[in-house]
Amino acid sequence: MAIPKFNELFNVVLQSLSDGQEWRARDFYDHVIGGLDLSDEERSETLGGGGNRALSRAYFACEYLFQAGAIIRPKRGYLQITDLGRRILS
Repeated sequence: MAIPKFNELFNVVLQSLSDGQEWRARDFYDHVIGGLDLSDEERSETLGGGGNRALSRAYFACEYLFQAGAIIRPKRGYLQITDLGRRILS
């Protein structure tokens, strides 16, 4: 399986956050990546600048959902779903 584009991760992110708890962002990105059916090679794939491609896509999925108001950052380094996020998911 190829690494999904960031916009293909929106439902995965919202579904993972739907429990309502606050997730530490770094742990959450790892959780999202771990839920994908990626090979070890795909998990370790890097970008031109040296960053991890899968991690970058999980980050940007969360960033776009944050900008849309579907998730919030209740405190620095944490993520949580909003009511809008729950409505989008349903």
